[in-house]
Amino acid sequence: MSEAPPVSALVDGWLAWCAWVSDPANRDRFDGPSGHSDFLWAVEEHPERAWEAILKLVEDPAAHCYLGKLAAGPIEDLLSHHGQQFIERVEGFARTNPAFASALTGVWQFAMGEEIWSRVQAVKGKELTGQVTSETPNTSLERTREG
Repeated sequence: MSEAPPVSALVDGWLAWCAWVSDPANRDRFDGPSGHSDFLWAVEEHPERAWEAILKLVEDPAAHCYLGKLAAGPIEDLLSHHGQQFIERVEGFARTNPAFASALTGVWQFAMGEEIWSRVQAVKGKELTGQVTSETPNTSLERTREG
């Protein structure tokens, strides 16, 4: 894969992976949908496209139960690998979108420099609640269970 996948493909793939990994029947399995790896590849190779997909997911109320996974994966990696390029957009969006600000509570420093990390800390919101885990699967996203 060298061309950036469409935003809709990243979003749908991510949601399919989240639903799959959250299903207790898939615990300890590694043969699920490729949405996670596709998204992380986009973060590294096509960060602008990944940012667009992150915005779509944050704006989709049906995806809010997976914001913790989005925070600990694509958002954290985007800021770790491309922090200087995106930190002002992250700060601006966090100030206007409470769901995104809350998602930032799930971001760890990982490979972020101190300056980027302190700026993330300054705009994070309230702790996330209602997140889907393998103990609380989300059945509201049945469209992601296809295939």
